[in-house]
Formats: sequence, C-alpha cells, structure tokens
Amino acid sequence: MHMGRWEFGLLCRWVVPLLIAAGPVLLAGCGAGPGGLNVARVAKLSGAVRLEIRERDESSLTSYATRGDVAEQAAIQKAATLLDRPLPLGPRARCLGQYQLRFHFADGKVQEFEYFCQDGTSFLRGDQPFWQGKQIEPSAEFDQAIRSLLAP
Repeated sequence: MHMGRWEFGLLCRWVVPLLIAAGPVLLAGCGAGPGGLNVARVAKLSGAVRLEIRERDESSLTSYATRGDVAEQAAIQKAATLLDRPLPLGPRARCLGQYQLRFHFADGKVQEFEYFCQDGTSFLRGDQPFWQGKQIEPSAEFDQAIRSLLAP
C-alpha cells in the first residue's frame, strides 16, 4: 500500500504517539528510531537562517529575554550539525528550560526548543510531536557551541 505525504504525516503525529503509550515500537520513519532521535533531520535545522537564544526571566515562569541573535550561517550550521546524529530519548527533566533556542527559517517558520536546566543538567526538548513527550541530552560540544554564542 502506498502512503501519501499527508497520510504519513498524520500517522507520525497522531497514531504513533498512541502506539508509544501502548508499548515499545520502532519509529524509524518518524524521526525516532532504535538509534534515537536525530533532531537536526526531523526539525530540518540545516535550513535555518537565524538562531535566537532567549533566557528565562528569573521572576517569571513564562517570560524570556533575548540573549543572542545569531545570523552567521557558520555558527548556525555548527549548532545544527552537532544535533545531526541519533541521540537517545529519555525522560523529561523536572525543571523549566533556562533557555529557548529558536531556529528561524526563510519562510517565517520557527523551530523552538527548551534547553538547559538551572541545576546544570543539559537537555533539549520541545513541543513537536517527534519528541514523544521526552527529551535528549545534547553533546558537550553542542553545549560549548551554545555557550560560545552567549559569551560577550
């Protein structure tokens, strides 16, 4: 049976999360396979034209202030490349993300992720369906790249 793009998207967004709740399933076609989640591929980060880094305001649970606005393609591609590998999905940390990483695209779309816990735990997660309610732990190189973008 041939499945069109629309049907496949519907399957990945709605049916697969229901199957996950029911038990372990291989999800190779939906971004999370047996090797983990490749965030760069499923979020198409190689097409990003801008990276906005926002830090959570300590006095608010929902307010963020822009700390960095990166338009240099080499820096954006470095961050994307460091996420271009399967990383295992794990349980969500019980903290709010200290940062939001917002990858902007030429067509106006944005892929937004929560990043880093104030207790020093490094994680990356989002509200997109491919996360399956979980998060990944990015590499130390990714953490260093983001820190260097935040440095004055």
